[in-house]
Amino acid sequence: MARKDRLGNGVTSLQGGFMGTKNEGDVFKAICEKCKILSSGTYQVRDYTIQSTKGAVILETLVGVCSGCNDIIVIPHQSVADIQDAMNRTSNP
Repeated sequence: MARKDRLGNGVTSLQGGFMGTKNEGDVFKAICEKCKILSSGTYQVRDYTIQSTKGAVILETLVGVCSGCNDIIVIPHQSVADIQDAMNRTSNP
């Protein structure tokens, strides 16, 4: 199975590591699916939209943003709990 398939949507962190707490303004390098290149980016607090069968949920959380196209390309591990909670609230209102 390709790394892209394991991580979903080609979200791949190549520099800066997966572990450790990320903070707003921290920089990283990752492959951006839109730009198709190794891109630098920064962690920013932004609205993140989760699509589900019951509609969309928007939450404000820390994400990694491509400096080239301004798309979200990385989700730091500490944001995963926020995303899971939002998904659970959507499934179990």
